[in-house]
Amino acid sequence: MIDRDAGILPSADERSAPTAAAVPRRIFFADDNEVLISALTRRFSGPVQRVRAFASGENLLDALTRETPDLIVLDLKLPGLSGLDTLREIRRILPKVAVIILTAYGTSDDLESARTLGVFGVVIKKVGLEEELEAAVTRAFLALNR
Repeated sequence: MIDRDAGILPSADERSAPTAAAVPRRIFFADDNEVLISALTRRFSGPVQRVRAFASGENLLDALTRETPDLIVLDLKLPGLSGLDTLREIRRILPKVAVIILTAYGTSDDLESARTLGVFGVVIKKVGLEEELEAAVTRAFLALNR
C-alpha cells in the first residue's frame, strides 16, 4: 500500500496509534547518477518522509556526523570511497541503521560482503527499479516499527 505523496501508508495498527504516521522518516540516498537520484528523491519525498541525496560516500558519511537517518539506500559503485567501504564506515558509526544496497554491477563477492555487514536488502538497478525499491523501503520501515 503505497501513497505516492507520503511514501508509505501506515498499517492498520499504526492508524490506531495517532502518532505513528506523524513521525517523519529520514531516508539518505547515495548514488552518483543524478537522473536516478532526482527521480528517487521525487518519488520518496513527502510529508512523512524526508529525503537527502548524496553523490559520494564521503558526502554521506560527513552528513552522518550531523544527522541520523532511519534508512540509507547505498549504491555499491560510487566515485572515491566505494559503496562497500562506505557501508563499513556506516556500520562503525551507526551499527543498527537499516541499509539497502542498490547496484547494477555488484559481484557476488560484493553482495556477500554487504550481506555480512548486515544490509537489510539488495535491489538491482533494472527496469522496474523504483517499484522494487519502494517495496524494499516499505519492508524496512515496517521492520523498524516492530
